[in-house]
Amino acid sequence: MSSDRPFEFKPLSMMALRSSPGEIIDRVARDGDAYIIERNGRQLACLLPVSAFLPDIDQKRIDKDREELAVSYPSYINGVNRDKELYFKVTQEGFSIKIVIPNRYPSNCPRVYVNGIDDNSPHRWKDGSLCIFGVMESWNPGKKSLLDVLELTRKWLDSYKKWKGSGRWPSIDNGDNRP
Repeated sequence: MSSDRPFEFKPLSMMALRSSPGEIIDRVARDGDAYIIERNGRQLACLLPVSAFLPDIDQKRIDKDREELAVSYPSYINGVNRDKELYFKVTQEGFSIKIVIPNRYPSNCPRVYVNGIDDNSPHRWKDGSLCIFGVMESWNPGKKSLLDVLELTRKWLDSYKKWKGSGRWPSIDNGDNRP
């Protein structure tokens, strides 16, 4: 199914959805069917294939990332933002972390945002995302995963904590993390 084709919504009653939810979900996922859910003559919701929201993301890769993430972070949350980008939320070291998966992932690297850090903290991009990919670490779509992103985030948070204590961001260019 092409992700850029328009969807033709078929009406579907709540009773029909209740009687065979698995079959209907399979048609949505497998065939690209789209439904308007109706109850008492009112349109209440719709069912669309995930590709409607995430047209440029490798679904097999996301499934693999989800499986890996679920082992270490079983209570992760995911959703889709207004820019049609998938995101994952986890808690690590008491921080709320949001990983945004851009369109054309994994070719494009994820962005990471952390709630609870100072607005003026260094090593962040203008949009507030962490600067975790650079000279020492780079995004390699064939080798890196969301777990690698979270490990880099953990290292960034370690440096952040040292910066909060000393006012200096630790140097990592020689590998010793000294301020």
